[in-house]
Amino acid sequence: MSNIQHSVSADDIKNSSEIDESKVQNLIDNPEEITSTDKMSSEELKDFEEFALQEAEKANLPTQEDTDAYKQALIDVYNPHSSIYHNLQGATEQLIEDINDNHESILDKITAEKVLAANHGTISVKFLASTINIGLVAATGGAAGAGVKALVLKVGAKKAANTISKKVVATLFTFGIKKVSGIDTVISSIVKNILDPGTTVARWLDSKDKIKNNGWLEWW
Repeated sequence: MSNIQHSVSADDIKNSSEIDESKVQNLIDNPEEITSTDKMSSEELKDFEEFALQEAEKANLPTQEDTDAYKQALIDVYNPHSSIYHNLQGATEQLIEDINDNHESILDKITAEKVLAANHGTISVKFLASTINIGLVAATGGAAGAGVKALVLKVGAKKAANTISKKVVATLFTFGIKKVSGIDTVISSIVKNILDPGTTVARWLDSKDKIKNNGWLEWW
């Protein structure tokens, strides 16, 4: 995971000026609250959509159409009016279908299974990572790594780890992922070194499922 690790310095933490302090406090007070677009103001929803786009762009998909589909799936997972609300397996299946539709030409060798991670499984690790990240983004009002840093500055590393652990576990439970024993150690490493929390958690889960480290989660 060396490509996603980054040391968090005091200067980095102090420069997290984009973080909404009231949101950070709400995360501390209500760490198990699940993100919902219904609870967002128009400005918050606009920011959430922008963060979803940033996550989609990080996925490095082949075309803009694929990126747009990824972004929309991320938003819909947190939209109570969507058919894939809190349904990561359904979201993965929809995203696979959308990306495959974008590459229907017989000359186009791109498949969604290859794009999203591998060729087997039920939930894309890449997509799960993105959903965790934007959930943290919504909770802090800033990029996931910046939100972690702001939380550390406010309450210290130990309490920050406990708060994020509760938030991530509650989110995973909502998505139907309940085999999370031992996740506290991973969260502690996030607080100390990681600026892409979702990827760290998703890869850790992938290392413990039925087919380990294949880019997909197979819990069933």
